[in-house]
Amino acid sequence: MSIQAQVINLLMALQEELGLSYIFIAHDLSVVEHISDRGAVMYLGKIVEMATDYDIYHHPRHPYTQALLSAVPVPDPEAPKKRILLKGDVPSPLHPPSGCAFHTRCPQKQDICLHEQPVFTELDHEHWAACHCC
Repeated sequence: MSIQAQVINLLMALQEELGLSYIFIAHDLSVVEHISDRGAVMYLGKIVEMATDYDIYHHPRHPYTQALLSAVPVPDPEAPKKRILLKGDVPSPLHPPSGCAFHTRCPQKQDICLHEQPVFTELDHEHWAACHCC
C-alpha cells in the first residue's frame, strides 16, 4: 500500500507541476475518489454514468454506480451501511442482453429496460447517465 500511495502522490504532483491530464482506470474506488476531478462508471465496456467526482460519490444516479459505491468499505464499523446486493451473473460482453445491458441485474428495472437501450443523457449540469430509471 505504501508503494501505491507513493506512485499516486507522484502522479498527482506531476499533474499539478506540469498541468497534465490522466485517464486513470481502476477498480479501487477510494483511490479514484482521491485522485480524480471527474469520474465515469462502466458496465460491460460502456459508460453508464459520468460526473464530477463529488457527484459520482455523493449523488450517484445509475443503479450500478449506487451498487458499486455501497460495496466500498468504511473505516467506522459502527457507521450505518446499506449494501445493495446485485442478483444474477454478469452477462457476456460478447452477447449482451437486449435493451439496457444492466437490466438482468438492476433492482430498478422497468419494462422499457428489457427492449430499449437507454440514451446517455445529461441529467444535471455535467452529470450524465444512460438509464431509463434515472
